[in-house]
Amino acid sequence: MDASLAAVLGAVVGAIGPSTTAAVSGVLGRRSSLVQMKVDYTKMVYDHRREAYQQFATRVQSVHAFLGNAQENLVFAGDLEAPVRDNQMEGVGKCFAEAETSTESAILQSKTIRELYADVSIQSPDQSLTLAANALVIALDAELEHTRRWLVSELEIDDWAGQSEYRKRALEAHRLVSERFLDFSRAASNILGSDGTEIASDRRRLRFWRR
Repeated sequence: MDASLAAVLGAVVGAIGPSTTAAVSGVLGRRSSLVQMKVDYTKMVYDHRREAYQQFATRVQSVHAFLGNAQENLVFAGDLEAPVRDNQMEGVGKCFAEAETSTESAILQSKTIRELYADVSIQSPDQSLTLAANALVIALDAELEHTRRWLVSELEIDDWAGQSEYRKRALEAHRLVSERFLDFSRAASNILGSDGTEIASDRRRLRFWRR
């Protein structure tokens, strides 16, 4: 190979090297940007879902707790034997007043349950969580209604049959809400856990493309 040909080939190789490096760097940079966008989007979805699930769960727990307190007071007042009850009318009256206040608080807190449930439905990637949340709302509505009727029947002295029936229904509804809440919690945890796994996987990919 003469000197002139060697000089030409050297110049060509020298020109290809930087351009190839720049092209590869550009591809890697674009790939890294795409992965970063995926990480940001997945994290945003995760945050929105978690917030919706937490707000719904917190409100349900609040209503459930108020109804539980009302039921405890109704049980205490209702289980007193007649002679004891007559001697403790002030205490019984306080129990009924506390039950009434708690029931009213539950009714007030429940007004936003449907709106929060709608947010959960929007942020649900599949039907499992939506169905669990809907079953929870139905059970909570039943607990609220039966507890309210139980309270009214206790205040109406002649409604002995109603007291027994509504008490039974309210306590059963309270147990069912607890079960439905666990179902919802498990479904929500599964979805958020899957989202967290995806975020971690994307972040590992991002670190790889940034090397």
